Amino acid sequence: PSIDLSIYLNAELVFFPPNFHSSLYGKIFRFVPTDYSFYLGTLKGEISMSHTVYVEFKCLEGKGSEFLDVLLPALADTRAFDGCESVETFTNMDDGDTVVLWEKWRDRSAQEAYLTWRVETGMLDLIGGFMAGAPAFVHLDPKD
Repeated sequence: PSIDLSIYLNAELVFFPPNFHSSLYGKIFRFVPTDYSFYLGTLKGEISMSHTVYVEFKCLEGKGSEFLDVLLPALADTRAFDGCESVETFTNMDDGDTVVLWEKWRDRSAQEAYLTWRVETGMLDLIGGFMAGAPAFVHLDPKD
């Protein structure tokens, strides 16, 4: 029998029979789940994954909530930017003045083009009054 992974991936209907073999299934499958976007190539091990960026904003004491009031509406433009696959927003449960973005991009150059656009349009100047320091941008390299 087949295993339906679409329930777990929140993707379109996808079936992988047990013991599948790449010579039998040489088609390209595309998975577009809610939180993660990645592509499987020809099922011969060719994998092209999104570029993940962890962004941490340390706000001045008591300014985290006000910062979110500015940031959250602006993320609509982020999500619409060419190459953006997803952006999730988190606050540190132990420090509400630390806000984290978990971003997925088509590739690093798309994220860098986006950041250049944000600087040119003055967004970083707008949020500067909330910051205790410069935001930290961490480009992650997947290992599994």
